[in-house]
Amino acid sequence: MKNALRISLALGGGALSALAWYLMRWDHLLLSWFYIRPVSLVDVVRPLDYFGSWMVLIPLAGLSLAVFWRPGWVWLALRPMAALAASEAIAEGLKIYLHRTRPASIAMTSDFWGQSFPSEHAFSGFAVWFSVGQVLGELWPEGRAFTLTMAALIGLLTGWSQVFLGVNWTTDVIAGWGFALLLIAAIPGPFPPQAGRVKKKK
Repeated sequence: MKNALRISLALGGGALSALAWYLMRWDHLLLSWFYIRPVSLVDVVRPLDYFGSWMVLIPLAGLSLAVFWRPGWVWLALRPMAALAASEAIAEGLKIYLHRTRPASIAMTSDFWGQSFPSEHAFSGFAVWFSVGQVLGELWPEGRAFTLTMAALIGLLTGWSQVFLGVNWTTDVIAGWGFALLLIAAIPGPFPPQAGRVKKKK
């Protein structure tokens, strides 16, 4: 990852984390805004919840590991799995330490457990999907902007769905996105495949 992009991700993650801390006092007001919507939209938005669920992220990281595991590509294969493991560990640790309760509307979806802060779907979902986008960007340099944009969009929609469904407070999701950007900036790489590095030297 280029240093400029890494610095941008770290600054963006820090800014979002600070914003979440600042907005916590207005969480009830922010969440109430999302209930001024047709009830029918709940069923439309609910599928987005699965993009940040372990039911999707574990197979996604496992598939990346299986497909890309070959000489010279090892870190590309490991990156989504590393992002998943690190984000889950950090999120669960913070939840246990901070012990923030979820909103009362938590019955909107069955895919939840534990405490509320940070949003695990927003954190792990953004980190894993963006890591997959980075891997695909190394294999398809011409389409790097497209893969990163689509990965970021999936991560953002996944986090937004948690607030819309009433599973997390707004600041849980904002903090999850911020922590994800910080984690992505902290993980080394991604490094281009060995074949690509050899080809460039010729």
